[in-house]
Amino acid sequence: MSAVPDARPGAPARARMRRRKIAAALCAAVALGAPAAYLAPLAAQYAEGPSAEAAIADANEKAGDRYAYSLESERTEPDGSTVYRLVSDSDPAIHQELRYGFRWLPNVGLTPVVPTPYVDPPGPYYELANEDEYFKEFDAWDEERECCEDGPGERG
Repeated sequence: MSAVPDARPGAPARARMRRRKIAAALCAAVALGAPAAYLAPLAAQYAEGPSAEAAIADANEKAGDRYAYSLESERTEPDGSTVYRLVSDSDPAIHQELRYGFRWLPNVGLTPVVPTPYVDPPGPYYELANEDEYFKEFDAWDEERECCEDGPGERG
C-alpha cells in the first residue's frame, strides 16, 4: 500500500478485496496441488505393477544375510492378484509365496505381541501367502542350523 491515499471512492475496499481474491486463489491452488503431489508418485508405482525383482528384493531384505531367494514360479490368482513363489538357497530350502498388493493410503495398526502402533507406508507391498508351509520349512532350517552350530553329539 502506498503512503499517498487513493482519491477514488471505495479504493481501499477494492484493494482489500483484491488481496482476498489473491489469497483465496493461492489457497485453492495449494488445496488442489497437494493431492496431486501426493498421488502422482503413487500412480507411477501403481502403473509399474507387480515385479518379480521387487518381490525377491523384499524377501532378501527380510532374510538378511542368512540366505538368498530366487524365483521358482509366478501365477495369477482368480481374484487377479499376482503371486510369486520364491525358493531360498539354504539347506533345507525355504519356500515363500508373496502376493502383490498396493496401498493408496498408509495402513496404521498395532503389533500383535506388544500393542505398539506401526505405520505401513502407501505403495506396493508383498504379503506372505503360504504362512503354514513357510513357518514349517523355516523351523526345519532353524533346527538344522542350530544342530550344525552346536556340533555333533552336543544336543540331547
